[in-house]
Amino acid sequence: MKSQLAFVITIFTISAVGLASAGQRLVTAPRSLLARAAVNRYESDVRLAKRQYQAAMLQADRREYNSLINARNVAMKDGRANEVVRITKVMQIVSARFKQLHTTGPAAQVFAVSAEKGWQPTISVRKGELLSIVARGSYTSSQWGRLRLIRPSGISFGGELQGELIAQIGTGPSFHVHSREVMPKTGVLLLGFYGDHALARGAVQVSVGVLKR
Repeated sequence: MKSQLAFVITIFTISAVGLASAGQRLVTAPRSLLARAAVNRYESDVRLAKRQYQAAMLQADRREYNSLINARNVAMKDGRANEVVRITKVMQIVSARFKQLHTTGPAAQVFAVSAEKGWQPTISVRKGELLSIVARGSYTSSQWGRLRLIRPSGISFGGELQGELIAQIGTGPSFHVHSREVMPKTGVLLLGFYGDHALARGAVQVSVGVLKR
């Protein structure tokens, strides 16, 4: 009876240890070279698997997004406005999914910046901070002669850049947005698009994160 009880306790203890350590690092790291090599090899394999998974997902998202762009261009050419709206909504979903994989740093946040509105608040920043600002998606506007598909980088019209994503901190001067941007002052980072908002439709997903304080 005692031996059976000891067996049950042993099995229970092993199971409890296994459950407690699953997905967690051991409190006391192993000291032997073989054990440490095994742990390091596992962690290296996990990092590689995560990178491969992320790369495959991003590639799939890019293929889907590019195909949707082609489909929307055809719909726009055919004058099917309702289909353009439906495809745009799907593109926004794909774009948001892309941003979840592509955001840089744990502090990154994703905002839907509407082309139909003026300045829109995002995060509070401090002077000298280095930010990652990554925009993905597009919107439509009829401001420049006809209905056009506008990306965050804008379009060239009349020899000037139009419709691009721009930023402003508080009531300070506006500036062009780059993927890496050093904040010129302290305040709330505002994002918006250059152009007539009344003639624009849609929104763009923008990931904003602090890379260096």
